[in-house]
Amino acid sequence: MNASDDAVSEIKRRIDVVDFIGQYVQLKKGGQSFKGLCPFHQEKTPSFTVNQERQSWYCFGGCSEGGDIFTFVEKIENVDFKGALEILAGRIGLELKPPTPEEHRQKSAKARLYEMYDLATRFYHKLLLSHPIAAPAREYCEKRGVSAESLAKWKLGFAPDRWDALLNALMKRGYSIEEIASSGLCTQNERGKTYDRFRNRLLFPVTTVTGRPVAFSGRTLDAEQTPKYLNSPETLLYKKSQTVMGLPLAKEAIRQRGRVIVVEGNLDVLICQQLGYPETVATGGTALTIDHLALLGRYTENVYFAFDADSAGQHAAYKAAQFALKAKLSPRFMSLPEGEDPDSLLRADPEAFRRAVTEAKTAVAYFLNRAVEEHGLASAPAKKSIGRDLKPILDLLSDPIERADSIRLVAERLRVPAEAVTKMMSEAAPFAPVLEALPAKAQSVSPKPETLLLGLLVLAEAPLPVLPSALETAPSPNLQTLRELRDQGVGTKTTWAAWLNKEPQVRQARISSIVAMTAGIYGEVSPAEMAEEVDQLIKLLDQRAREARQKDVQWQIKEAEQRGDKAAVRALLRELINQTVSSST
Repeated sequence: MNASDDAVSEIKRRIDVVDFIGQYVQLKKGGQSFKGLCPFHQEKTPSFTVNQERQSWYCFGGCSEGGDIFTFVEKIENVDFKGALEILAGRIGLELKPPTPEEHRQKSAKARLYEMYDLATRFYHKLLLSHPIAAPAREYCEKRGVSAESLAKWKLGFAPDRWDALLNALMKRGYSIEEIASSGLCTQNERGKTYDRFRNRLLFPVTTVTGRPVAFSGRTLDAEQTPKYLNSPETLLYKKSQTVMGLPLAKEAIRQRGRVIVVEGNLDVLICQQLGYPETVATGGTALTIDHLALLGRYTENVYFAFDADSAGQHAAYKAAQFALKAKLSPRFMSLPEGEDPDSLLRADPEAFRRAVTEAKTAVAYFLNRAVEEHGLASAPAKKSIGRDLKPILDLLSDPIERADSIRLVAERLRVPAEAVTKMMSEAAPFAPVLEALPAKAQSVSPKPETLLLGLLVLAEAPLPVLPSALETAPSPNLQTLRELRDQGVGTKTTWAAWLNKEPQVRQARISSIVAMTAGIYGEVSPAEMAEEVDQLIKLLDQRAREARQKDVQWQIKEAEQRGDKAAVRALLRELINQTVSSST
């Protein structure tokens, strides 16, 4: 069928706008319409309405706009009408006339990226299903209890231990080296050679909420290969903080069961969905953000967290509690036995996992228990420490009844009057909230970002990242050290340990001190979290370097004006404008 009025009419006839938008927004019937929180702007009071009779939607809040099912898809998926038509036609199996060569050339960069990821997903999935070279990956899936149905449903794939398997497949389909290198599917070295990013890995596709692949998370199949998990970089399609692993498969179950279970690992979410908990999702190789929770909040306000019991998992849970409360959700926390994750516990003891779900505690009850275990109740200082741990969570309780119940719970457990807990909550916090801060054990130090960057890279034994141009000339001693190490090939041609052993004792001591401080600040974090932190530090340093240069240029302009040097003023103004434009893009 051509992309014509006939196709549009057929789509509108077969897809109900309430059912479709209900996959993105939690809708509740109100009179003749359905209401929910607008997915296009932040709000606390629902202003987004969907009219089933007219098959239309409208936001009466900050957007003040609306339309039909096509305009909704255009806006939510950031595509044009043609892209919306293709998405909706695909939902009902409606074949559209293939694009002409001219139309194909005119497709946007995003559309080309979608095509590449669709092709890559099919390529890797076919290898895993049937190719002899993927036998170790199939054995691994069988060993970890992944069923054939889950393997197919998740479209798991296998990346062979070759440098150009996917590269050649993409080039045969007409994609240029430049497109392939920028897609995140392949990468380029400093000499400009392009090669496959994923090699000898089991691949988990990362998809949009509608199920379109936009990235991969690859688990190594070789114990010697690092990192254990390798994730796609951010692209035009893929934003880590806005993508939830497993959500397309889980969203219907989330609506039906009225809750979502959030786990950390790729296999955790797959096994949970496979073994009776289809409402499970994961953040997919990145730290949980408030954007993740805002997305989940479209489907339910009841969020159950199943994080590991180790220190890294509990620190993540503490942050998650505050993010969830800030997003006006109702978080609950499952207690997993030490050394168990959702995958291992569910396969070994399904009843224990069921109890962990049904006995999940509110944020206050959960962290009250954790704080009592850590500090005890034997002294006033211990109780004061418990109060300090709980204050950031108690402060975020907006419902007055829940707040009063929580105050009473804390007071009874600490055996103090409720007034004492209320007074504590009214006082200024003695430490920064964890929402934007480092772990509590790092509160006493304020290391510079470039110092943390150096420490993280040594800790991770990672290759030195490409630095933005503004940092290539920054005078910081630690940035200068990083530039020197990059030029020496540390992390690529030689290991960090080998480099450090050759350095003078004074420098060894300084680097060792930085590494120890960094380890104390970050604790046990995953390679993915460490890589994300490195990326954020580089962005912060780049921003500061640009701001410093802008101030310097402004000062030079004043000096040139005082000298009457008009040519210098014009040149400096051009540089200032270029810097301002560059920093805003």
